Amino acid sequence: MDFSAYRTFDDEFRAKYADLLESRPYAAMLIEKQLRNYESGAAAIAGANIRKLTRSNYGRRFRAQLAFRLGGLLSRESEPRYYLKLERFDTFKSNLSSPLAGLGMKPLREVGAGLMPEMRVLHQLATLGGAFRTFMRTAEAEGIEKAVANQRLVNRLDKQARENFALVKAMIEKQRIQLFIADGDTLPFSRMICAAAKELAVPYVVIAHGYIQSPRLVGIAPIYGDYLVTWTEQQAADLRQALREEEKAKVLCFGYPKDTYRSDVTGNQALIVWHPLHDGDLALQVEEIRGIMAALQAAGYDSRLRLHPRDTKARALRGFFSDTGIEVSKDPLADDLEKSALVIGSRSSVLVEAAMSGKRVFQLAAYSTTPLECVAPIELGRSFEASLDINQQHGTWRPFDYEAFLNFLQRIRPSHQ
Repeated sequence: MDFSAYRTFDDEFRAKYADLLESRPYAAMLIEKQLRNYESGAAAIAGANIRKLTRSNYGRRFRAQLAFRLGGLLSRESEPRYYLKLERFDTFKSNLSSPLAGLGMKPLREVGAGLMPEMRVLHQLATLGGAFRTFMRTAEAEGIEKAVANQRLVNRLDKQARENFALVKAMIEKQRIQLFIADGDTLPFSRMICAAAKELAVPYVVIAHGYIQSPRLVGIAPIYGDYLVTWTEQQAADLRQALREEEKAKVLCFGYPKDTYRSDVTGNQALIVWHPLHDGDLALQVEEIRGIMAALQAAGYDSRLRLHPRDTKARALRGFFSDTGIEVSKDPLADDLEKSALVIGSRSSVLVEAAMSGKRVFQLAAYSTTPLECVAPIELGRSFEASLDINQQHGTWRPFDYEAFLNFLQRIRPSHQ
C-alpha cells in the first residue's frame, strides 16, 4: 500500500492548524481526528462523526452516577490494573486476559451491571462539561472550519479539556494502571488517555483496528501511542517508509491478530462487503451493489450484503434497502464469514479477514487503487464468472505470536510497580 501522500498531507495540516495544535493542545486532542477527516476529503465521515458527538448523555441522573463513581475511583489506591479495549478482537482479548493477569494486574472493568464500569468513567472524563458538545453542535451547524475559527469557542473548549485531562491523569494514577492496549489513539477519549499515559510513563500500545487503507493515514498517524501493531509485515514496512524518522520504530508486527474462519465451505452463498455508504451517493452505490448481485446470481450464487459498522445502526438505511431487493445481513460477522463460500466487495478490512482464512475473496477492480493483501481484483463483465473459479495464490501471513507479544509487554512495563 502506498502511503506516500501522508507526509505532504501532515505538513499541510500542521501548517494550517498550527495555532490550534501549539496554543490549544487540549482542545486539539478532542477535535483533531475530525479535522483530519475533513481535510483529507472525507467530509461525509467527519460530518457523521460530528453529528454523533453532539449527542449528550449527561442527564441529571447520569451526572450524579458519574460523580459518585469518580469520587470513589479517585480516593483509593487499587492493585495494579491494565486497560484492554479492542472491539471485534474477541479471541485476541480472551487469549491475552489470563497472561496479563499472570503479570500481576487486573483488568479495568469494561462492562457490567450495577456501578458504572471504571473504563466508561475514564472515557467520559475526556468530554465532561458542555464545551465539547457546544463545539460539536457549532461544527454541525456551521462547519468544522468555522467552529475552529471561533476563538472564544476553542478557548472555552481548551480550558475545559485541560481540567478534564487532570482528572484522566489522576484516575490513571489512583487506579495504578500500568499498561494500555487499545484499538486506537485518535478518538477524543483515547487521545486524552494516551496523552495522560505518556506523562505518567505508562506504555500505550495500539493494535491497528483494521487493515490500514487511508493513503493519508487518517486515524493511524501521527502515532500518539508508544507503539502501533499492524496486521501484516507488509503493512508495517509500508508504514515505516511513509512515517517520520522518530515514528518508524513505533511500528511493530507480531502476526495476524484477528480470528480465522473455515475455508472449506461448500455451497453457493456469497457475501458482499462494502465501505461506509455515506462516503458517496447512496442511490448510485445501491445500483452498483445490485449489479454485483445480478452478476453473482448469473454465476450461480445467492448473495447478501453486509453493511459497514458505521452504517449498521442507521434504521433509515435498513428501511431504504427493504425496497431494493437487496438482502442485508443482520448476523454477526463470524457467522457471515463461516457460512460464505465467496466474499467480494469494495474497500473493507473484512476482505482481508476472509482472505487470511483462505477463502475465495475478490475486490472490485474499481476500488483496487487501495489494494488489499491476498485479495484478487475482479471486473464485472464477460469474464466475471470465469474469474470466480480461478484459484488464487494467497500472500503469506503468519498467526499472532502471543509469546513474543507478551515478552514485549513485560519489557515495556514501567519499572515502578
